[in-house]
Amino acid sequence: HVEVLRLLCESRAEQDKATQDGRTPLYLASQLGHLEAARLLCDNGADKDSAMEDGASPLYVAALQGFDEVVRILCDNGADKDLAAQNGATPLYIASQRGNREVVRALCESGAEKGKPMQYGAMPLHIASSTGHLEVVRILCNGPGVDRDAAMHNGGTALYLAAQNGHAELVRFLCENGADKHRATPHGTTPMHIAAQHGHCEAVLAL
Repeated sequence: HVEVLRLLCESRAEQDKATQDGRTPLYLASQLGHLEAARLLCDNGADKDSAMEDGASPLYVAALQGFDEVVRILCDNGADKDLAAQNGATPLYIASQRGNREVVRALCESGAEKGKPMQYGAMPLHIASSTGHLEVVRILCNGPGVDRDAAMHNGGTALYLAAQNGHAELVRFLCENGADKHRATPHGTTPMHIAAQHGHCEAVLAL
């Protein structure tokens, strides 16, 4: 109801007032993909980074739900692109996990940090590789800001995770784009070891 919302904004209604769990009008508009409502609230100075109790911001929830146009509106209006929830997940991380490639593209084009780790050192490239989102990995690897051989705290790299989960095409892509296929975990396990251990023949062949 954009016209009603416009009237409320013009009457100076409190646009950043939150529910008990921290949801502001902008958060709700972002969560439900209401582009024009989000645009109107941003134009009227709504707090773009007001977060829920769990740390989820309007940008985070828009990224989670896959609303790339809302993500672009929020980024264009100064939302913190790297503001993480309490578990350390950024909007780019959660979009990469969900395979929301257009959201990932929008965040990367807006300058989101590709290498910001969450708990256990996992980064967007790690989670996208683990879950097999090849197109997301392509976007993340395009341009600067991503280390293809960055390891999580347990030593697992993006290539290791892709091999572990049998994502052969992704393994092939990472190898062709400079990932170190010989890099081992602290226990000496390489991507080849873990692919063979799990019986992922296509991943073994890709290596």
